[in-house]
Amino acid sequence: MGSLHLVMYAILTHVISLSRLDFDHSEGLLAYYYDILRPNMWMELNQCRYNHMGMDVLYRSQPSFRRKHPKVGKCRNNLDYCEDCMHTEMDEIYSIHYTQCRKPWNCVGVGSNSEGADKKSIPEDSVHFPHCMELLTIWHAHRQDLETKLLAISGDKSIEKGRGGDYKNEVFQGHCSSEGSYLELSSAAQPETWKLLPDLYAA
Repeated sequence: MGSLHLVMYAILTHVISLSRLDFDHSEGLLAYYYDILRPNMWMELNQCRYNHMGMDVLYRSQPSFRRKHPKVGKCRNNLDYCEDCMHTEMDEIYSIHYTQCRKPWNCVGVGSNSEGADKKSIPEDSVHFPHCMELLTIWHAHRQDLETKLLAISGDKSIEKGRGGDYKNEVFQGHCSSEGSYLELSSAAQPETWKLLPDLYAA
């Protein structure tokens, strides 16, 4: 698939039941590591390649947009030139942050103008809708890969219940039954199956 896509949430949220891990999200984890545990060892990376959101990096739309702000039309990162993250090639992306393109487990497959948008739609004035669909496809491909491997070592056919949806399967790959309706792997698989999870990553 080209460059390694490190989709952090694929492991840390919703693929494995969050209740087992006892936290809601992983945001702040790397910031804590480099600000507190390893200070003065960081460098700013290209936001189109790392922690990629696929959003417009020019200050000309939401989020936090004010029409009379002196920064309108300029780069949000204060540089003279900024890459167009809305069209970064997939093989140039190393990690993905699912916010503007919405969380993959929210099964959001429709777009709208963010002036009136909420979390139930993708804000098309700050992201490129087809690009978001590509990003979501990557996450669901990772989940499907996990399902396939778990099924192979466990024989747990109940795993297949988690991919029985038929909503935009070219993107959501059976994990969504309709707009906003997610089929959780953690609910589908048997408890004994999860005990085999370390075997997949024991290399």
